Amino acid sequence: MLAPLELPRDWIPALVTECREASIKDCASPFDLEAVDLLIKHDGAPFIKFASPEVHDLPLIRASAQTGKPIIISSGSMTLDDIGTALDCICDAGNPAVCCLYCVSDYPVDLTDCNLGMIRLISDKFGIPSGYSDHSLEISVPMAAVALGARVIEKHVTMDRTQDGPDHHFTLEPDDLAAMVRGICEIEPAFDKAKTYPVEHVSDAMVINNKGFVARMAILAGARIEEGMLAVKRVRSGIRLADIGALLGKKAIADLAEDDIIEPDNIE
Repeated sequence: MLAPLELPRDWIPALVTECREASIKDCASPFDLEAVDLLIKHDGAPFIKFASPEVHDLPLIRASAQTGKPIIISSGSMTLDDIGTALDCICDAGNPAVCCLYCVSDYPVDLTDCNLGMIRLISDKFGIPSGYSDHSLEISVPMAAVALGARVIEKHVTMDRTQDGPDHHFTLEPDDLAAMVRGICEIEPAFDKAKTYPVEHVSDAMVINNKGFVARMAILAGARIEEGMLAVKRVRSGIRLADIGALLGKKAIADLAEDDIIEPDNIE
């Protein structure tokens, strides 16, 4: 079944050239040492990607890590111990950049089995970027994966889902792929961790979102502030509601008109 689906190795040089002209970062998954050498020879591997069965092939992993190319491994049915063993091998062989894609080896995978929380677990446990290799029929699942921290998304793509073959029935067609990419690009800015909270807004209408104390009535200079003199309204500045204890009993420094904001420098 698989032999007719293999990528002919003599296609590699032409495919690399085609990808360069289309500004695509090309890659193929090697399944033996000769394939690793072939990809490196033709500069056809800005990174090296391994399907989950090959992650157990430590000699292949070791040889690939020794090239210095970034490595992506897919977890598939691997245990966390299996992932740790592969990562130790990569580290010992030269420690190139590595990303582990969480993956469920069902084709297609049911949404109830996606278990996307593993994306964060893998990243936290091993201290590496994690991603998601998706076999669902949806484009929303990869978007959810990105929201949970996935740095790499893998998705099967076909020109025609009705073609014969083991993968076509659960893959994306070009329009679906474009929609998925647009969706990910739209949500990524929402996860800018460099911003503080709350986010500052330029609009005055958005700034007036705090509540504070104003004078309920005219308050003459020298009067002691009592709770009945105060009202609560939306204000741009002033004394926060939680600080009312520090406000009561203080003396007004100057006359305050009704609705004047009670500022710290209005009282003593």
